[in-house]
Amino acid sequence: MNNRLPEKLNTLRTHCSYAQADVASRVGVTVAEYMDWENGNKLCTINKLKELAKLYGIPVQQLIDNTQEVDLPRVDAAFDSVQIPFMQDVEPTAAPAARASAPQQAAPVPEDKSLGDTIQASALGGTRGFDPTTVNRIVDDTDEYEEEDEEEEEKPRHGSSGSGFKMDRKMMIIIGSIAAALVVIFVVYKLVFSGGSSLSLSIGKDNRLALSDSFSLYLADDGTVKSSGSAPSVSDFTNVVQVSAGSDFALGLKKTGKVICSGSSTACQVSDWKDITMIAAGDSHSVGLKKDGTVVCTGSSTACQVDQWKDVAKVYAGHEVTIGLKNDGTLLISGTVSSGATLSGLTDVDTLAIGTNEISVVSNGKVTDYAIGSAATSNTTGWSNISQVALGSDFAAALGSDGTVKVASTNTAYSDAVSGWTGIKYIAGRNNTLIAVGSDNSIIGAGDNSKNLYEASTATASPSASASASASASATADSKLDKVTNFNYSFDANNMNLSWTAVAGAQYYQVTVNTNPTTTVKAANAGTAIPVSKLKNGSTYTITIVSVAKNTKNNSDEYVYNVVYKAAQTKLATPGNPSASVSEKTLTVNWSAVEHADYYIVTVNGTASGNVTGTSYQADLSGYENGDGYAVTVVAYSNSSDTYTASDPAKTTFSYTAPVTQLKTPTILSVTQDTETAGKVTVTWDTPDPNAGSYEIVFGNYKTESASGTATSYTFEGVPAGSYTILIKAVPSDTAKYSNSAQSSFQFNVN
Repeated sequence: MNNRLPEKLNTLRTHCSYAQADVASRVGVTVAEYMDWENGNKLCTINKLKELAKLYGIPVQQLIDNTQEVDLPRVDAAFDSVQIPFMQDVEPTAAPAARASAPQQAAPVPEDKSLGDTIQASALGGTRGFDPTTVNRIVDDTDEYEEEDEEEEEKPRHGSSGSGFKMDRKMMIIIGSIAAALVVIFVVYKLVFSGGSSLSLSIGKDNRLALSDSFSLYLADDGTVKSSGSAPSVSDFTNVVQVSAGSDFALGLKKTGKVICSGSSTACQVSDWKDITMIAAGDSHSVGLKKDGTVVCTGSSTACQVDQWKDVAKVYAGHEVTIGLKNDGTLLISGTVSSGATLSGLTDVDTLAIGTNEISVVSNGKVTDYAIGSAATSNTTGWSNISQVALGSDFAAALGSDGTVKVASTNTAYSDAVSGWTGIKYIAGRNNTLIAVGSDNSIIGAGDNSKNLYEASTATASPSASASASASASATADSKLDKVTNFNYSFDANNMNLSWTAVAGAQYYQVTVNTNPTTTVKAANAGTAIPVSKLKNGSTYTITIVSVAKNTKNNSDEYVYNVVYKAAQTKLATPGNPSASVSEKTLTVNWSAVEHADYYIVTVNGTASGNVTGTSYQADLSGYENGDGYAVTVVAYSNSSDTYTASDPAKTTFSYTAPVTQLKTPTILSVTQDTETAGKVTVTWDTPDPNAGSYEIVFGNYKTESASGTATSYTFEGVPAGSYTILIKAVPSDTAKYSNSAQSSFQFNVN
C-alpha cells in the first residue's frame, strides 16, 4: 500500500494556511527535513508523528493508518485575517482533553492597547503547541486588528447585533452556491459585452514611471496617473495598469488589454489592439506585447519589424529600436544597433533599458552596457543587486534592491543628487534628466528640470533610520522602533525564505510582498517564508517589512528590498536512440520521445529545422556532395520554459552517396550508304544528352568508334559488304553522377 502520510501532511498544512517553515519550527526540525516528510523522501519518527498529531489536534492513528482519513481542523472566519494567536490575560475555557476535540478560535489582537509583558498562546484553527506570539500565516488581503472589549466574554460573529446568530453548514453551502452562480453570470456578461476580452490585468512593477522630452508620468498603486511638465491629456487614463511615453505622446494599457494613446503622433494608431499585456513607447513608435507572446508595432518601419517574433515575455522601445525579451532570457532586436549581434547572443537577461547611445542589460543583478552606435558606453562594472536601470544621454542609473540609486556619469551632479535617495521604488531617464519615485509617491529627480519634469531633487520618501545592530538594544515605549537589519533571502523548490535581525521591542513584523494579489505575512519571529507558487519567474518583487510596536504609532519605518525571482528549472533529458538513414536524396532522422518535451529542433550539417512535434524528421539532401560524416543533432524543448530548459543535444552522423543518373538513350534516326564510294556508311542519331561526354558506336563486328558528346552522326569507311547490327550508347563525362545510357540498335545491309 502507498504511503499516504505526505498527502495527509500537505492537506493539513495547506488547510491551515501554514508555510512549511512554520510546521518545521513547531515540531523542532529543519525545513529541509520536514520537506522530505511531505515530499515522501523520508519517514519521520513516531515521536515526531505524535507532535504533528498534537499540532493539528487529531489522533496520531489518523496519520499512521493509510486506511484512515484525517479530520481537518476547523478554520473559522474569525482568524482569516488575524494571524496572531495570542491575547492578554487568557482564561482557560476547557480542559486539555476537551480542547483537543473542540478546536478554539484565535483571539483578535487590539490595535492600540498594550498587550502586557506576557503574551499567552491560544489555539489557531484547532492546532495547539504553538509558542507564545508565534505567527506566520500568509494572507492575501490587508489585515486590520479590531478593538477588543475586555469586559465582554464573547462577541457574536457574522450575525445580527446581539443575536448570537450562527449560520449552519447547510445555509453556508446554499449561500456559497448562489455566490458561485452569480460569479459565472458576471463572467459570461463580461465576455459577451466587453468584446470577448478574457484579460483582467493588474498593476505590477513594469511601466510605472515614464519620462518624455517634455513630461513625466507616474502610475500610482491606486490606479491614478500623475503627470508633470507639458503632458498631453491623460484624463482618459482610467483603469490603466501601465504607462509609457514617447517623445511627444503617452501610452496607457487598460486592464482589459486595450491600449490608449494621447498625442498627435502616428505612433498613436493603437485603438484596434487587444489582448495586450505590456506596452513600450519609442521616440516615434509604439509596441504592444500580446498574451500569446507575439508583438504588434506601429510607427517606425525600422523599429517595427516584429511580425515574426514569438515567445516574447517583455518589450522595450527606444529611438528607432525595439527589443523583445524572450521567455528563455534571450533577446530579439528590430532596428540598427552596432552591438546587435552580441545582444542577440546573450542569455539569462532579466531586464534592460534603451538610451540615446547605449543599452543597459541586467542579468543576475549585474549590469552590462552595449553600444547603439559608435559612442562610448557607461562604466557600470562592479554594480550588483540591481533590479532596474535607466539611461540618459550622459548617464546610466541603476536601482538597487535596497532602494538606493547608483549613477555612472562624468557629470558628478547626478551622483551627488542621488546620494541621499532611499526607499526608491522606480526610476526613469531621458536626455539630461533622471527621475525617481519613493514611498511618498512624489516624483523627485536630478539633472535638467527646465520643463518641470520632477518636483524636487531630495528624496524625502524614506529617510534613513538608525538601525539597531541587535535585539539586545533597549527600546522605550515612546520611541519609534528601528527598521530591520541584516536582511537575507534565499529560494528553495517551495519557498522564498526571508530572515533578518530581530528588532528590540517589536511585537511582530508585518511583511508585505507585491504579488498579485498582495501577500501579507505577520511573523512573530525574525523570518518567514513565501510560497514560490505566488511568484512569477523573472519578475521583480518588492518586500516591505515593518517592525510593529505595542503602540502602533511607534512602528518602524518601512524596510524595502527588491528581489528578482528566478524559478528553479529542470533540464530535459537528452533524446535517446538517435539514428539517421538515407534513401535516394531523403534523410530520415528518428529518436526516442523525451518526457515533458513539447517539440524538438533537428540540425543537419548546421541547418536547423523548425519545431518538430513528433519523433521523426525528414530532410531533402538535394545539393549535397558525396561525403562522409555529416552531423545531426536533436534537442528537446518544453513550452513551459519557466520549469524546463532545453536538453543537451543528441548526436549522430550519416554518410551520403549521391545517386547516379543514367544518361538518355540515343535513338538512331538513319543509316545511309554512299552510292559513289564503296563501304562508306553514315549513322545519324537524335539530340545528344547535355551530360554525355562521348558516344560509342559499334558497327557489327567490323569496327567500334567514338564520337564527341555533341555529335549527332558518324561516318564509317571501308565497311565490307554484309549484314550488320549497329549499336550506339551515350557515355558520361562525370561518372560519379551519371552512368552510360542503354544501347540503341539498328540493322543494316552494306552492298
